[in-house]
Amino acid sequence: MAIRTTQMLMALMVCLLWADTHAQSDKPSEYHVKAAFLYNFANFVEWPESAFSDSTAPFIIGIIGKDPFGDALVQIVKGESVGRHKIEIRHWNSVEEIGHCHILYTMLGARQLLEAIFEKTTGSTVLTVGEAENFAAIGGILGFISDNNRVRFEVNIGAAERANLTISSKLQKVARRIIED
Repeated sequence: MAIRTTQMLMALMVCLLWADTHAQSDKPSEYHVKAAFLYNFANFVEWPESAFSDSTAPFIIGIIGKDPFGDALVQIVKGESVGRHKIEIRHWNSVEEIGHCHILYTMLGARQLLEAIFEKTTGSTVLTVGEAENFAAIGGILGFISDNNRVRFEVNIGAAERANLTISSKLQKVARRIIED
């Protein structure tokens, strides 16, 4: 278990080192880096057993709206699991379509749409991840930010607690900012 945690932390640190995405063409794109972060977030957040219908239920990463990852996320999670749960990716075009998932990623930035997403996921064990300005500050759990052309993230601990999710202290240590709303 300690070896797996160390490997995951090392992978997360590699993401942070890769995150200077604009300097050279041989570096991964911004969305390759964000895809790697999404996978690593899954391994540094603890979901309650009640988040899964049974021990073989998949771990679902949902994307609402435009999918910016191309095939990067598919390739990163191919054949991977979170604990005993194989990872699946699902897509939705609107808030009304959102189904069961463990991570919900959105590029949507309109405050009204974000509020609808947060309302839809209230009371469920969904890790909301987005890149809208102040995403974590307005109620999302993990918000991507750009910091000197590097991909970073903020964590809203209060929103995570309301979703009954535990954010690893290791993940919190590499966050750009912790919000305790």
